[in-house]
Amino acid sequence: MDRPRQRSRRRSPELRPLPPLSFPQTQAPHSAEEEAEQTHSADAQHTLLSAAFSTSCSFVWKSLCLPAAVSTAAVHIWPPQEVQAAGWGAVMSPPAPQSVLRAHMLRFIRSFLGILRLLQIAFGAGLWVTIAANKYEGSIHFVLLVAVLFWLLTLGLFFLTLLDKQELVPVVGGPRWLLANLAQDVAAALLYLPAIGVMIYKTERNAYCNLDQYQHPCLYKVYLGAAVFAGLACLSYLGSLVYCAWRKCRGAHTVI
Repeated sequence: MDRPRQRSRRRSPELRPLPPLSFPQTQAPHSAEEEAEQTHSADAQHTLLSAAFSTSCSFVWKSLCLPAAVSTAAVHIWPPQEVQAAGWGAVMSPPAPQSVLRAHMLRFIRSFLGILRLLQIAFGAGLWVTIAANKYEGSIHFVLLVAVLFWLLTLGLFFLTLLDKQELVPVVGGPRWLLANLAQDVAAALLYLPAIGVMIYKTERNAYCNLDQYQHPCLYKVYLGAAVFAGLACLSYLGSLVYCAWRKCRGAHTVI
């Protein structure tokens, strides 16, 4: 006989009930001091948590949001209209010394003193060339000395100021350059006055030969032209003298 198959019954594990959770019960404060201490501790913890949260949020905003905002603002405000009009090369590179020197040269040549210096050079050259090209004697040597001396000095002052190299001049350079120009103009105006008197005297002495019938060499026109050049040079030096004195009275140290 076949034995009856006995099915093995698996016994399920018995579920045991969990013990009830027991939470520690906070003992009620026994006094008002303990209650105040617990309240103060809770407030301190809340303050620390709030500070930590705000610090972390600020750090996250600065590290993520701020660079994007700055770059976006930079895109809108850069480059400005002036940069776009002038070009990147004019803004990114500093001005070249040659351009600065060229601007200074144009400013000086167009100034009142620059124009007077050019006139003084022209009138002085006309004076000594007129005398040196003809026969001269006696007191004409003084006129020629004044003309050549102040022509050279004016030429030096003009080119030193034009090239902005007055700082290289010892003693009278730098802040004393305006005073040096003023002293030169005073000396030139004072010495040109007797030179004009000499040329007028020589012109009157040779007035007799200013005739069509006179066949011999005559220096009347030569002396007359030299007297005109001397007078114009003296007027130009007086003009620069007044200009330099005016700037000196205003407390300036530069000629322009």
